Amino acid sequence: MESPQEKKLPRVTVGVYPRKSTGEIILIRSPKWSNLLVAGGGHIEYGESVEAAVLRETKEETGLTVQNPRLVDTLDMIEPLGHTKYKAHFVGVEFVADLVDD
Repeated sequence: MESPQEKKLPRVTVGVYPRKSTGEIILIRSPKWSNLLVAGGGHIEYGESVEAAVLRETKEETGLTVQNPRLVDTLDMIEPLGHTKYKAHFVGVEFVADLVDD
């Protein structure tokens, strides 16, 4: 029997669309996604809440501070074609959040 460490499990991620007061959404160009424009984000760390991951990943990926995250969608990305880092099954939890000090 496989141990949990040996099993292939989905990687849970957050994607964040920072929203300016004008309604504009900020996207980033990501080398991990073939230089496409994407939502900033990344993996949820063990023991981290989804909301904490939204705030942390936005800061890490964009340098921006956001607040009031709101769920937009969840999606499966199973070995997505545009991802260049490694093959995986990602479960994306996508949010829009207000940009602080816009």
